[in-house]
Amino acid sequence: MSEDRSEMQESRFRFGHSASGDLPAPTPAPYADLKTAAPATDFPRLIEHAFPLKQTSLDSVHEKNVRHGHISTLHIWPARRPLAASRAALIATLLPDPGTPEKRLELCEKIGGRVVERLERKRMPSGQTIERVKEETLGGILRWGRETSNADTVEWFRKEIRKAYGGRSPRVLDPFAGGGSLPLEATRLGCEVTAVDTNPIAWLILKCTLEHPANLAGQTRPLPMFILDDEEFLEAFYEANPAVVGEGKATKKQSETLFASADVLQAGGAIIDRAVGGQQRRARAAGKAKQSRRCQGG
Repeated sequence: MSEDRSEMQESRFRFGHSASGDLPAPTPAPYADLKTAAPATDFPRLIEHAFPLKQTSLDSVHEKNVRHGHISTLHIWPARRPLAASRAALIATLLPDPGTPEKRLELCEKIGGRVVERLERKRMPSGQTIERVKEETLGGILRWGRETSNADTVEWFRKEIRKAYGGRSPRVLDPFAGGGSLPLEATRLGCEVTAVDTNPIAWLILKCTLEHPANLAGQTRPLPMFILDDEEFLEAFYEANPAVVGEGKATKKQSETLFASADVLQAGGAIIDRAVGGQQRRARAAGKAKQSRRCQGG
């Protein structure tokens, strides 16, 4: 019995209790100081203090009207997140807080640019032209297309993100990836991405959005015949890739316009060939008739 009591007292002391059962102030843990115990990546983030909300909203609305080249054209997916909003949220989450309001404003403008106003004229169905002030962003990397036109800024963010994580690429997990907006933008920012979704359609979208473009970049494959017979697709393809016009199957419009001169030359050549052939036939016939008269006269 005494042994059990001594073990009980020992256990109470071990867990910070006294022998009488009172609860004194807990003994500080060896890592109670969070400044020394926290890992290097545990720091205040920009999104906790500032975010380019206005710019993100404007560029997300503009992105809804984009069709060519956007991942939304790959397959319909409900509640697909705009790439602009995903890009802004990831950058603001991965980058540390710069510490002052001035630096936060500077960093937010580097992400989303500045909001400017311009006068827009729109012709109404009644024939009347109205004017309205429209807001849009100037600069930044959120608006569709600026991730390529401002590629130097995107590369700057990649370096800053790696610098914040000790020179390595951070790991980003999206357990409900869906249409793939967040994983795609995390990949664009140089992160190691893991995207998960149990829906088989989402899985296929993610494969075609994240893996296949990276594995097949720079390679060419012949298009299937059902695509080559799609006039609308071919016109859009040649419009987006003018350098390859004339190397593949011509669209109906190209046959009527781009190759019209070739058709004229070919038709003209046929006319010339027929004319020359007729002259040759008449000459041969005249030669045979002359030879026949000579034979008859002899």
